[in-house]
Amino acid sequence: MISGYSKCGNVDSARKLFDSFREKDLVSWNAMIACYTQNSRPKEAFQLFHEMRKPDVNIQPDEMTFSCVISACSQLGDLKRFVSFLPCRPFMD
Repeated sequence: MISGYSKCGNVDSARKLFDSFREKDLVSWNAMIACYTQNSRPKEAFQLFHEMRKPDVNIQPDEMTFSCVISACSQLGDLKRFVSFLPCRPFMD
């Protein structure tokens, strides 16, 4: 559903749906971060990325998460922020 809202550019409805989830898994976090990135809202993508990593949430990002974060850095032209994310990305085999 979040992806559907994202494709229609309805980011606010996607966020309302995301917020209504009692329990959020990695897939829902990634879908919402991707929604922000795909709709040119990189700052919100970064905010959500940091929120998912808080100790009380403790969702570990994966390759999809970092793909979205890299895209958000690109949208902002923020190489410094991109470099800051490199140490916390998951290792790929």
